[in-house]
Amino acid sequence: MSKKTVQIVGSGPETAGDHSLDVPVWSFPGPLSDGYLKRIDLLLEIHDKTYFEQTNAPPPGSDIEPWDWLYHRIQDLRQRDRDFEVLLAEETLFEELGWPPQRGIAPFPLQDLMDFYTLPTRGPEETRCRFFTSSPAYLMALAGYRGFGRVELYGIQGSSSAEFINQREGLGFWAGQLLGRGIDVWVPRTCLLFGTSSNRIYGFGENAMAMGRVELQGYVEQYNQAIVEVKSKMDELHGRYEELILLGSSHPSAPRLPALQEAYDSARELLELYTGAALFGKFLLRRIDGISNEERLPILPSEDNQF
Repeated sequence: MSKKTVQIVGSGPETAGDHSLDVPVWSFPGPLSDGYLKRIDLLLEIHDKTYFEQTNAPPPGSDIEPWDWLYHRIQDLRQRDRDFEVLLAEETLFEELGWPPQRGIAPFPLQDLMDFYTLPTRGPEETRCRFFTSSPAYLMALAGYRGFGRVELYGIQGSSSAEFINQREGLGFWAGQLLGRGIDVWVPRTCLLFGTSSNRIYGFGENAMAMGRVELQGYVEQYNQAIVEVKSKMDELHGRYEELILLGSSHPSAPRLPALQEAYDSARELLELYTGAALFGKFLLRRIDGISNEERLPILPSEDNQF
């Protein structure tokens, strides 16, 4: 007898588009923007209003506020998948955002999940699980809570940038929680979420701890791609900032200037992190290849990092 199955779809281009039309799909706004979803049955927006305004603001001069923009996207999707469910971070957002009442929109049941997933301790009280590091982690926990017997992950590599690598531990934790409850967790063959490109494991085989050249090269390429992406994000943020400056301090969007500066500064810090990781990876590749390079490693260019 086949198990009740749900597909959780992320933005990883390697496998995001491989999900089936025959099984429910749960996702979040990122994959919607990337056009990967063939269907949608549940949409999760776990961020609060402040975060969404900082990262998803429409172009300066637009009359559509960020949350209204998301609302219009949801309405467009309902033309195709009429009955899909929308879960938001806080129920109080509904009145604040002024959304008209409609079916299928509800607060994410965070407290219910924490009550459902508990860890035994030596004391009289249980410890509630709070290890939620990403939107897919919330959806994995929700799948177990709602009684699914199989969870399939598409487009969720946990390795495309430092941000996603940091989220990877939480995905592994919730996979373990589901497996421990008898729930199947499936990933595509090419997914590195629970493995490495070299298939090495700790402690078995000659030089098992060492990272292979192919795997190291893959990490360098991932960081190089992350550098391209964060530079593009910085250019976008800079463009928004300059447009708001031209519109003047009296424009309704002017209060977003500090948030844009903060987002730009955060992106700059990521750029420095990614660049350092890529340079060090290239240095290790030279060592693996036995190349003696007397030249100094290139350093980050000195440039004005402020708007």
